[in-house]
Amino acid sequence: MSLSQKVKNAFKWSFLKTVVGQFFNPLLRLVAIPFIGDFNYGIFAIAFLYFGLLETLLGIGIRDFIISQSINDKKKLKMLNSISLIFSITFLGLAFILFPLISKVYDSNAIAITFLFISFTLPFIGIGLVPEAIAVRNLDMKNVFFIYLIPFMNSLLIVLPLAINGYGLSAIVLGEVFNRILINLCYVFLNPVGFSLPNKRFSFKIFNFSKWIAGERVLEYMSLTIDTFFISFLGPSVAGVYNLGKNIINIVFTVLNEPLGNIMMSIFGILKESYSRILSLFLNILSLNISLNITIAFLGSIASYFFFTIFLSDWNNLNIVCSYLFIGGLFRRSLWLQRDFLKTIKKVKFYPISIFASLLVYSAFYKLLQPINIESFLQIKIIYDISYFLVFTIIMKNILKNEEKIVRMNKFIINAIMLLVINSSFIYLSIEIIKELSLLNLIFYCLIIFLINVTISYKFFVDTLKKVQMNNIKRK
Repeated sequence: MSLSQKVKNAFKWSFLKTVVGQFFNPLLRLVAIPFIGDFNYGIFAIAFLYFGLLETLLGIGIRDFIISQSINDKKKLKMLNSISLIFSITFLGLAFILFPLISKVYDSNAIAITFLFISFTLPFIGIGLVPEAIAVRNLDMKNVFFIYLIPFMNSLLIVLPLAINGYGLSAIVLGEVFNRILINLCYVFLNPVGFSLPNKRFSFKIFNFSKWIAGERVLEYMSLTIDTFFISFLGPSVAGVYNLGKNIINIVFTVLNEPLGNIMMSIFGILKESYSRILSLFLNILSLNISLNITIAFLGSIASYFFFTIFLSDWNNLNIVCSYLFIGGLFRRSLWLQRDFLKTIKKVKFYPISIFASLLVYSAFYKLLQPINIESFLQIKIIYDISYFLVFTIIMKNILKNEEKIVRMNKFIINAIMLLVINSSFIYLSIEIIKELSLLNLIFYCLIIFLINVTISYKFFVDTLKKVQMNNIKRK
């Protein structure tokens, strides 16, 4: 099989993996979560916050080193496997140290026990890390896809039945534990690797490679979870409601952005010799992406407000949470394209800088305002999401040196502001005046808003296309 055929085949299975892993499986979990209850789900969300950090730190460097350096040497792979296992056992020991601290901070043995129980999967992750990296390095995405069916089957056969029968917290915890054990054992079976003690020189090489990746990965993880960390101090029930809303928003924006996100880095890479072509493509896709996200964010905000006023009303303030998070998601979920663009033009440092700056803004506002309920917390979250977006916007305007492109970007910003103002008016109308709608009226109401958004965006893109064509004719 030629390289191009191998890449196409890998992309096909990678796309299917994304659909199952980031859409169908979370969707199935959402069906189970109402049976689990907001308090139990909050306990799990808080415990997983700390476990997720250990899991992120465990994989730093090793996986990227194997894939980026295309490591095939069996001795090196064995040494990497030993390092991974040593790290995993070390982090399990760290989990035992964190156990009493978490119990004391949250005054909850349930959160601490849940965290420790899930942490026992770390050694399994340790022995599966290198075999998984080998599968990705070899573009063996077909087998990766079938392995990633395990979470879906676990949700269907374990989590959902246990949740329906009243085993709320146990259901979701057992699902996560079985996922990690079975997935990593499958990778070990697929690509078995032995163990060999790493020498000093090789260990130092891994350390040098990993230290720069570590900072970016930790910042990325913090940017995704700092909201859960802060809201966890308002109690498990509040954290449970918040994280259910967060999962709903993640599913919607993943379906919209992930298919394009899977291929944009590759497309930018093909065009990397022509900066002007990359920049033109970037601005076109960015305009389309943000316009689409504005429409979906406000439609989602309005629809979820009315929908969760009627359904799942026992999950207090879920309608308010979803309304806020959909708007915040607009600002956060429109930035993946900038990240890929910056990496392609070798301006990588701006990405972690922007994350760090927005984290400082969020932490400062949280410390200053000290939210005492979920609504005041959500207002700070919106400030964080907007600051994250503004930092990236400022960076992009400084990077763009082509005056024509800056003018084009400014015109798009004006169009985006128009969409924001119109949709904000519908939000105000919905919450302050209408307040309640039947399901049929909600569908009709959202359809009107959608058509207005499409009309405005269509006019902007048609005008932009005409100007681009005129400029091309003048150059000829």
